[in-house]
Amino acid sequence: MARVTHIYNAEYPIPFNVSANDVIDVLHLHKNLLTVQPQLASYSEISSTEASDFDTYFDNLDYPVKVYKAIEKIMIVPGIGDWGKYPTTIIVTFQNTIDGLKSRAVASAGVVVTATYTVKKANKQGSIYDTNDGDSLGDGSWILSQNVVLECSSWLMPFVKQNMEGAQRNMCQNLVKLASLQ
Repeated sequence: MARVTHIYNAEYPIPFNVSANDVIDVLHLHKNLLTVQPQLASYSEISSTEASDFDTYFDNLDYPVKVYKAIEKIMIVPGIGDWGKYPTTIIVTFQNTIDGLKSRAVASAGVVVTATYTVKKANKQGSIYDTNDGDSLGDGSWILSQNVVLECSSWLMPFVKQNMEGAQRNMCQNLVKLASLQ
């Protein structure tokens, strides 16, 4: 079956009362990214393998990688509660960066999601913000920029794409909210 790729980019405004460092600190605490996933059932840190240590996606080894095993319960048959959920194991690798985080998640059926989360100054002109709460930006504002690449088989893409985009959008909004509580 042919593999296809979907790219998702979004920017989320960081409120004026939240510093860029607060958001970066939230990103660097990996449990925050894992526990904001609504389908998460459990997770645990596992040993980093040599393959992930030398993976070219994680290019700066000054920042070590950490690997987690996450179990998510994905809704397959709606309307019947937990009976309609299928547990899937996802191996998630994180690498802190100076301005955010890089990650790769590998799930069953060959689903691979790579993502970078970067805290940066907001562009005064031309930026599009994926937010539903109507936050406005002004001079000196910061944003959480998210760049996600999803790869999977063509027959899985519609289902995975829909779930991934909603989860990513909610995750970034929740991470910014979490930073505002610090």
